[in-house]
Amino acid sequence: MNVVLIAFTGALLAALGWSQPAVAFHITGFSGTVVSIDSVARQVNISITETTVGTGSPHVAANVQWGDAMTSLQAWTSTTGVAPKIYKVSASHTYPDLTTRMITLFSDSNAPSPLQDTLQVDFGCSDTPLGGCRAAGKSLLQIKNDSDDGKDKFVWKWVKGADTSLAALGDPTSSTQYFVCVYDAPGPALALQAVVPAGAPEWSAAGSSGFKYKDNTGAAGGMTKIKLKAATGGKAKVLVKGAGADLEDPLPLTQPVTVQLQNSDGECWEHPFTSPETETSADAFKDKEP
Repeated sequence: MNVVLIAFTGALLAALGWSQPAVAFHITGFSGTVVSIDSVARQVNISITETTVGTGSPHVAANVQWGDAMTSLQAWTSTTGVAPKIYKVSASHTYPDLTTRMITLFSDSNAPSPLQDTLQVDFGCSDTPLGGCRAAGKSLLQIKNDSDDGKDKFVWKWVKGADTSLAALGDPTSSTQYFVCVYDAPGPALALQAVVPAGAPEWSAAGSSGFKYKDNTGAAGGMTKIKLKAATGGKAKVLVKGAGADLEDPLPLTQPVTVQLQNSDGECWEHPFTSPETETSADAFKDKEP
């Protein structure tokens, strides 16, 4: 009965010369994607896509809340298709620090309410240890906090390591960033991090099986030397050294203590240290396993 009545009403309106309403104009899809993260520059690049159907006024922009009290309208820069019509825009933002941020995106339609998407941005070390990192057969961690900050020291050795391909190391001479991360209990929580930028001449190839980093100034969070060796059969190695006033002071540390070397390609190497340690105080920490 209702279907017949609706059809009759539509036919009557048409006969009287009244135009019928257009198909409702609404959003059928809305999403964002993190394109790239630069931990050295503290910059994130994202893309936003909105899909619409029906007829109506062209959409104008997406609203972005960057997670640091900054908000911006990002005007659509690309429009393709008719039904559906797809709007796109790319955007970038620079943050004041390395804190993990949550970006909230809003579509530009309020009928009945904007669609939303969220993007998490992790700079440098992850807030908690990454899972699935390559393990070492032997590892040593030594940290010294001197009353003279210029004499502070950091050493981490990762040897007899799990198989590591050269591809896993990325290319730190041009694009792959590295993050030195120390976590302790409770939590575990991040106690120390250093962001090491990509680029020559600080980074260079070490033969045909790895890379080495050297910067005596310790400008990258106090890190002065890194050696990465790709190998199989327990021959992969990582060495990280730091010194000077730019080193963060994580002491005293509470076991278990996990050290990870993470890179911007999503690869990581780790060793979890457990009690008893050789030395632990507000001035020094040393542990060697096994």
